[in-house]
Amino acid sequence: MSSSLQLYNNSLLNNGKANIQASARKDMIASMVLRNNISSSKNGAAVNLMGVTKLSESHNNFHGLVKGFKPHSTDLNVDPKFISPLDLGLRADSPCVDKGKKLDEY
Repeated sequence: MSSSLQLYNNSLLNNGKANIQASARKDMIASMVLRNNISSSKNGAAVNLMGVTKLSESHNNFHGLVKGFKPHSTDLNVDPKFISPLDLGLRADSPCVDKGKKLDEY
């Protein structure tokens, strides 16, 4: 049995224990793709991956704790400077502005 999860162009803020969390059983081949996501967590993990055996990720901002893998060199770990907790648009002075990559360039 195999499973796959692909996450592109998401903004997440303080969603409990982990904004992005994935775990796979040992009998599964688990693959995951993370591109152009912003995950900011003050109290939990920005991302927590357990048992994911095939990971392809880049151009993300994981602001907070990262568990289960080493982030790509194109990833950031900075405050994304959202407009507000209810408006996850980026302020003009956000370090995340123009840091993503067009998905057709992968």
